[in-house]
Amino acid sequence: MKKIIIIGLVVILLLSLSSCVKSIRVKAKPKIGVPVAATSITLNDFIKDEDITKILSGAIVSPNDDGVKTIKYATGLNVDMSQSFEKIDAFSTSITQKISVPEIGDISPVEINVPNIDSLNGIDVDVPDFDFTPQNIDVNVPDLNPAASNPDITVGEIDVNDAGVQLPNISLSIPVHGSTNDGTSTSDKISSNGSFSKLVFSTGSLTLDVTNNDDSASVKVDGIITNPDNSVITSDTLSLSTNDSGELTFNLSNNSISDGATITLRATITSGSGNNGTLTADNLSFSAGTKIKAAEGIEFSATKNISQTIDPNMGTTSFSTITIDGIFNINIELPAEWQNVKTEFEATVLYKYDTTKSIELTHGIFNASSKLTFQDKSLPPNGSFEFTIDSTFTNNDNEKSNIDFTKSPNITITPEITVKKIKGVVVNNTQNINLPDDIEIVSLSGGNISLNITDTIVSSIVAKMVYNDGTSDNEKQFELNNNGAILNMDNLVLTGKETKDATIIVEKLDLDFGEIGLNTNTLTANISLEKPAITSVTLNKSIKQRIDLPNDIKSVKFKTGALNAALNTGSFTSITGVLETKNEDINLLTSAGKITVDLSNKILTGTDDATLNITQMTIDFSSNPLDFGNILSVSPTLDNLSISEATITSNITQDINLPSNIKKVIFGDGDIEITLDNAKFTSISGTLTYDTTNTSMNVSPEGSALIDLINLELGEPSATISIDKIGISSSDGIALGTTLTANIELKNPKIRYAKIQTDENLNTNNTQTIEFPSEAKDLLNSITFTGTSAINIEWNNELPVGINVSIKIPEFDIDDTFVMENSNTHEVSLTDKTIDLDKPLNFEFEASPANYDDTNNIVTINISDPTNYLTLGSTYTLSATINLDYKLDASVKPISKDIIPESDPLNFEIPISKDTTLTLNDIDINGFDAKIIGTIPDSLVNENNYITLIATYTVNNTIETTTTDVVFDETSINKDITEFLKTVFKGENVYMAIKSSDLNVSLEDLSNFVFDFNIELTIPLSFTSTKDINLVTINGEKDILGRKPGENKSEIPIEPLIGGNGKLILHLNYNNTTGLTPGLKLIGKNENNQELYEKIIQLKSGENSISIEFTKTDIDKILNNNPYYIDFTGYIPANKLQQFMDSGILDINAWVEVQTDVNADLLKGGE
Repeated sequence: MKKIIIIGLVVILLLSLSSCVKSIRVKAKPKIGVPVAATSITLNDFIKDEDITKILSGAIVSPNDDGVKTIKYATGLNVDMSQSFEKIDAFSTSITQKISVPEIGDISPVEINVPNIDSLNGIDVDVPDFDFTPQNIDVNVPDLNPAASNPDITVGEIDVNDAGVQLPNISLSIPVHGSTNDGTSTSDKISSNGSFSKLVFSTGSLTLDVTNNDDSASVKVDGIITNPDNSVITSDTLSLSTNDSGELTFNLSNNSISDGATITLRATITSGSGNNGTLTADNLSFSAGTKIKAAEGIEFSATKNISQTIDPNMGTTSFSTITIDGIFNINIELPAEWQNVKTEFEATVLYKYDTTKSIELTHGIFNASSKLTFQDKSLPPNGSFEFTIDSTFTNNDNEKSNIDFTKSPNITITPEITVKKIKGVVVNNTQNINLPDDIEIVSLSGGNISLNITDTIVSSIVAKMVYNDGTSDNEKQFELNNNGAILNMDNLVLTGKETKDATIIVEKLDLDFGEIGLNTNTLTANISLEKPAITSVTLNKSIKQRIDLPNDIKSVKFKTGALNAALNTGSFTSITGVLETKNEDINLLTSAGKITVDLSNKILTGTDDATLNITQMTIDFSSNPLDFGNILSVSPTLDNLSISEATITSNITQDINLPSNIKKVIFGDGDIEITLDNAKFTSISGTLTYDTTNTSMNVSPEGSALIDLINLELGEPSATISIDKIGISSSDGIALGTTLTANIELKNPKIRYAKIQTDENLNTNNTQTIEFPSEAKDLLNSITFTGTSAINIEWNNELPVGINVSIKIPEFDIDDTFVMENSNTHEVSLTDKTIDLDKPLNFEFEASPANYDDTNNIVTINISDPTNYLTLGSTYTLSATINLDYKLDASVKPISKDIIPESDPLNFEIPISKDTTLTLNDIDINGFDAKIIGTIPDSLVNENNYITLIATYTVNNTIETTTTDVVFDETSINKDITEFLKTVFKGENVYMAIKSSDLNVSLEDLSNFVFDFNIELTIPLSFTSTKDINLVTINGEKDILGRKPGENKSEIPIEPLIGGNGKLILHLNYNNTTGLTPGLKLIGKNENNQELYEKIIQLKSGENSISIEFTKTDIDKILNNNPYYIDFTGYIPANKLQQFMDSGILDINAWVEVQTDVNADLLKGGE
C-alpha cells in the first residue's frame, strides 16, 4: 500500500461487493451488518523525513509547537580569528623559579628512661566461698486423682403387675361330642384394653382355668397363643376326666404377647363318648412372679438403687488434713430402645474414713446428666469416696413407653478434685553447711536461705538452722515470708573449725494452692541461698611476694620514698609478717588500714631483690561488706620514690634525617648539642655515625654533650646518634620511672656544598602553535608585524646558579640564546615579520639552571666564600617577565562564496504520492520564514560595505536572476528574505551565492575578529492549495463482479439477496490525525465510458463516519452492464488547509450493511 488513503477505500469497496455476503443466509427482510475483510486500516508517514531532507541537503525535520512537520535549514560563512590571536597573546607570560634549601627539621628529642621498679605484682588473697549448694526438696503430696467409674443401674425386669397390664376376661366353651380322638377348638382375642402393645417376658407364665363338664368323655386340652407377627406360645397339655377341671399353663419365659393376639383352646376326646357336655375355659391370668424384661406401649414404674466406692488415690504421703473442691460429673445416656421414658435420679457423695466415719460432700436430685459440686471440704487422710444413686424410671406423662429393662442406662461418674490446701505435710529434710578451715572466724552481713514452692503458699513451716559461733551451738528458725519461708543470716557469726559448721533442718509444711489448686503429686521446694557478705574475717594464710629491681640500674640512692601495701577493698586491722631484704628483715606495720615500710636513704642495686612475707591477717569490711568467694588484691606500691644519684645503662639511638630533597650536604660551621631537662650529664658514652665515619661526643663544663659539625658530611642514608651509658645527677631528685628529655639541636649550621632535588622540574618550556582558520584566506590578504613589535624579557636572578634561555620562532628564522644572571633585560625583534596564513606559527621558549640534572631534578651548588655559605631553610628566587608587544597590518579582500552550488541546484518539491509532488506554484505554505542573520567585526561596519545574495533559477525554461543586498551598517545582521526565497523557490534548478563589495577596512588587531553570515530557513509543511490537485487515478480494467464478456451470471447471488427494495451500504468509521483532508471520487461506467454512478467523499480531521449507498437501481446497473468498471480519483481540494502532522495516522474501520428483500435460502449445504 502506498501513502494514499484511496487505495484502502478501493480495497474496502471491492471486498464489500465480492466477498462479504458469501456466508449469509437470509429470510424475510432483515438488515445485516457484515464486517469487511481487512476492515481496519492504519495509514501514517505520508511523507518521510528522508524524502524531505533530500529537498535541501543538510536540512533537518522536526515538529513545531503545533506538531506540524517543519523543515529547518541554515547555511552561510563563518570566520573566527580570535582564538588564533589569543594563542599569540598567550606567549606573553611571567616566570618565577625558586630554589629552597630545605630546613633540616628539628631533631626529635631523645627520651632517656630512668628505670622504674616495675609495678609490684599484686598479692591475691583468696577469701573462701560460702560453700553451700542448697538442694531442692521433693515434697510428695496427694493430688486426689480418682478414676472415672461406670455403675450398673440395669433394672433387668419388672413384675407384670407393676406394668399396669390388664388381661381381658376370656370365656371359651367347646361342646364335647363324638368319640375317642374326635376333637374340636375355639378361639378368642386377647385385648390389652390399651394397657400394652407388646410384652416380652423373662420369667413366669399365663394360666387359663379349664373345666370338663361332660359326664361321659375324658379329654386332653392344650392352647396356642398366636401373635399378630405369627409367633406362637404353646401351653402344656392338660388331661381332664369327666367333670374334672384344671389349669392350662403357657410358659412365658423369653416369649412375648402382643395386643390382639389370638388364644385358641383345643380339646380331643381321649376316652368315652361325649354326652353333649361342654368344655369351658376362663380366668386368664399371670402366675405370681411373672416378670417383664421388655415392653411396648405400657405404663410402668421401676426403681434401681446402687452404691459405688471410688478410690481418691491419695498415695502414701503423710499429712494432717487436706482441703478440696470437687465436681462429680454424672453423664447419663438412656438406651436407644427406651422411648417415652421419664427418669429421676437422687445421688449422694460421702467421704468415708476411720472405718465408720463419713463426711457428706454433696447431694443432688436430677433427671439427666448433671454435676454435683462441693467446696472447701477438709478431709483426713486414708479415706475413700462413696457414690450412692437412687434411680426411678416411669413412662412419660400421658404417654406409653417402649422399654427394654435388660438394657442399662450408661452412667459415667467422673470426679474432678482440686486440692486447695494440705496441712502437716511431713518433709524431714537435713542439709549441712561446711566452711573452709582457714576461716578462723567470720561475721556475716545480710544473706538468707529461702524456701519457696511454685504456685504454692507456704502457710506454716517447722524448720531451723543449727550452727556454732566459735564458742557455742545456736539455733535460728525459719520465718514465713512472701508465700514462702526464709532464714535471715544477718549478724550471724560462724567458724570453719567445726566438723559440721551449720545444719538446715526442714520438718513440716502447711501448703495453700490458691484458687487454681494442686496439679501434681510431687512438688519441689526450691531452697535458694542468697549468700551473705562478710563484715569481718580472720584468715590463716601464708603469702609471699618477690619485689624485683631492674638490672639496668647499676646503683641508686633514694632521696625519698616508701613501700606501701593496700587492699583493693576493706582495711587491715592487724598483720603478721616481714619485708625480707639482703641486709635486714623489716617488720610489717599497719597504718590507716595499710602495710608500710620507709625507704628514705636506702641504697639498692639491680642485683638484689626483696620479699614481702605475710602469715596472718585480719580484715575489716564493715563499711563495704565483702562477698564470699572473692579474691582480695593486696597491691604493694613504691610511693614518692626519688633519686639523688644514678648510673644507668641505656640503648638509645636517634637518626638525624635530612629532607629527601637534600641528596648531600657538607657543613662549613656549627655544632650538635645535647642537653637534659632538670638534670646534668656527669658522663656519656656515645657516637654520631654517618657512612663509615664515627664522631665521638664529649661533656661540656655546663653538663651538655657536644658533636663538632665543621667539614662533617651528611646525606643518604641518614646519620645516627648512639648512647649506651650515662651518669646523671639532680639536686631536686629524679623520680623513678620518669623520662628525661635529651634535646638535640643544631647550633649555627652553615652549608658550603649541597646537592638539592627540587620539587618541580626547573626547566621552563612555553610552546604555542597558532593555526589560522581556512576561511581566513577568503577574507584576508595578508598579516604583517609592524613598528617596534618584539619579545621583551626582563629578570632578577637571586639564585646561586645562572639560567640558560632559548627563544625560537622557526617561521621567522628566530633562534636566540642568552643567560639570566643577576638583574638584566633582553629583546627579540618581530618587526616586518609576515604571517603565512597557510602554515601554523610556532613560538618556543626554554629556560634551565646551570649544573642542573633535569632527569632527576637535582641542582648542584658549591660555594667557596664562607660569607656566602647557604643557610638552612632559606629560599632563593628568579623572577622574569616575557612580553609580546606588537602591531599588525592586515587587509581584507572581497567575499565570494557559493551557498547553493550550480553543480547541485535546488528544486523545491514536496513528494506526497508516487505520482504527485507539490511546489510553491501549487500551494501557499503557512509560516514560511527566511532571514539572514549574523555578526561582523566593528572594523567592517561601514555603509559602503555590503554583501549581495544572488539567486539564479529557471521559470518556463527561462533562466532568471534576482538579488538582495545586506549592508554592513552595524555589527548585528538580521534581514528578512522570505518573499525573496518564495519567488526563487517557485523556479527550478535554483543556485545561490554571496559576493561582497570591495570592503573598505584595514585591521591592526585581529584578537576579536569574528565574521558570521548565515541564511536560516523555516518551512512548516502546512499549506493551502490554489486548486484541486489530483493525487492518484485508478481506472477500472475488469468487471467488478468478475464476469466474462457476454455473461450476465455472477457467482454472487446479489439479485435474490437484494430483492426489489434492498440495498448495500458501505460504512466507513475513521480517525484522521494526519492533518490532511483529501477527497475521493468514485465513478461507475460501462464499456462505452457512459457514467452510471458517481460518489464524492471528503475526509475530515478527527473521528468521523461515511456511508456509501448502492441502491437497487445502482445494483441493477451493475448487473445489466457487463463489464461494469469503477474508476477512483484521489485529490487534494482547493482552498483547504492541509498539514503533515508529526506521528499522524489514519485509522479506517469498514463494514457492509445489507438491507435485503428476500425470503429464500441463498446458499446450500449449511454455509
